[in-house]
Amino acid sequence: MKNIMILSLALSLGCNSATADGVDNVNNKNEIGGETIRLGEIVYGGNGCPEGTVVIEAGPNNNSLNLIFDQYKVVAGLGGGRVARKSCSLAMPIGVPKGLQIGILSAEFKGFVSLPKNATGRVTTEYFAAGDKGIVRIDGYMGTLGEEINILHEPTEEEGAIVWTPCGEDTNIRMNSSILVNTNETDEEAILSLDQASLIQLVIRECS
Repeated sequence: MKNIMILSLALSLGCNSATADGVDNVNNKNEIGGETIRLGEIVYGGNGCPEGTVVIEAGPNNNSLNLIFDQYKVVAGLGGGRVARKSCSLAMPIGVPKGLQIGILSAEFKGFVSLPKNATGRVTTEYFAAGDKGIVRIDGYMGTLGEEINILHEPTEEEGAIVWTPCGEDTNIRMNSSILVNTNETDEEAILSLDQASLIQLVIRECS
């Protein structure tokens, strides 16, 4: 497992009203002042993200978290085995002041898939606050195929439009993912990679 320090994210306590998806009193302006949401040491691990192979950075407005993967790639076929799978898990400790919650509006995953005829690929992703139940998304691919992957994990209103941390409690935001390819009977090369993952639109609101 690899620990990475990331700069604290300072968020204004003032709230803006929002009506999309029934969300009220949400603030997504990351202004200095008010209460501070403290980000601790980010921990990641798995055969898809060994130590030293992930770059973690805050987005340009400090309202997103980007992960750049260096070795999150599976290759099957050509005598190397019919099936190949890798996974990666991440935990981000968050210190939440009393009376506040932090929420994640969506997550995005980018990569590439190249499959011969009759080969298949799969990307499984989820993100959640520790102690809560995550929403698992599975995206499947079938050859013949060679294209960029762009998965926007945006839960429906029925699933819960925003993943919220507990009110005023320190917690962990967790993100789990796995990738898999299964090549065809002629053992042609099948490739699938995840190059980037982003937690998008980190927002806060008052709670009680």
